[in-house]
Amino acid sequence: MKTYRLEEEQVYSTQQREVSRPQVYSTYLDRCGNRQNRESKPSKQSPINRLVYKKQNLIRNGDFSHWKNQDQPKFWQGKNITQTSTSKTGAKAVQLNQITDGESKNGSQLWQKGECCSNIKVNLQFSIATLIIDSSKPLPCNPEITVELNWLDSKGDKLDTGLEFIIPADSIPAAQWTFFSRVSSAAPQGTEGFLLLFAVDAGTPVALDNLNLITL
Repeated sequence: MKTYRLEEEQVYSTQQREVSRPQVYSTYLDRCGNRQNRESKPSKQSPINRLVYKKQNLIRNGDFSHWKNQDQPKFWQGKNITQTSTSKTGAKAVQLNQITDGESKNGSQLWQKGECCSNIKVNLQFSIATLIIDSSKPLPCNPEITVELNWLDSKGDKLDTGLEFIIPADSIPAAQWTFFSRVSSAAPQGTEGFLLLFAVDAGTPVALDNLNLITL
């Protein structure tokens, strides 16, 4: 599992040039946020160790800039999805609901599994927009979109739901990006992973971009 990234800043006292050399211990957090101590090399000056904690984005390729092929972004799995150049930022985004003969006959799913640990909360952030593929043809109805975050155990089985909400049909303006942000419940004991899922009903194609899952 990935550890939380930490930066250790040392602030040195200028009141004395020569001090004794005591054992110095720096503080860091392990992957589950528990403070640990480690011995540092003695210094001529006594450092004051300051812990600077950086928030971590658990999602990989959330800007959808990297693709295995036209229909599969790296680190993601999905059904009835494809690449689109209509993006919030960058050159690419993911399109849910492919259009055949002017309409979407099937819904779409997009999901990613990743690693995390117990007791964390996350802030889910993303931008979404409905797409106008062919303005000369009538648009299918806007789809209802379900967003779900599940906490998983070491076997990949569901322990609990960290986040679940529905974006109602017709709530997203056509050809206009809408930003969403939601905070999850805390991951229960035994959590070692997560599953983030977007499920889109059949209807107007939608684009998803700038997806982040930030630890709090």
